[in-house]
Amino acid sequence: MSEQTTVDWRALPAGGAVDRIIAERLGYTVHRGADLWYYLQAPDGSHVCNYCGIAALAWDGVPAYSTDANAALALWDNDSRWAVYPAWIEDKGRGKFCATFPGYGDQDAGDEYADTPALAIVRAWLQFTEKES
Repeated sequence: MSEQTTVDWRALPAGGAVDRIIAERLGYTVHRGADLWYYLQAPDGSHVCNYCGIAALAWDGVPAYSTDANAALALWDNDSRWAVYPAWIEDKGRGKFCATFPGYGDQDAGDEYADTPALAIVRAWLQFTEKES
């Protein structure tokens, strides 16, 4: 039922569209139940939100990764590869933040800039996971 979003995440502001791209990469999917209602399923198979009459609304149940710095950092915290690598978020002034996540091996997550710490963090995560695939 779910098709991967193909929008360029670099051009998106913080919000639902970015959060959906992240959720898709994590394995969240939308399914249509036998009663014809749609629901969001987490990667572990659990249902994340109530049933919705419109498939697009089911995506509203994903965490607010791009606006909540704690949710954004959890993307990295839940990946054991980052436990030994330092990461930092810098306030570059004038409303710009930079998230830096050094890579492991020959893979570098790199730096990403945004207007908020949460968006900078998820952009760095998206850049890294894009390189991985």
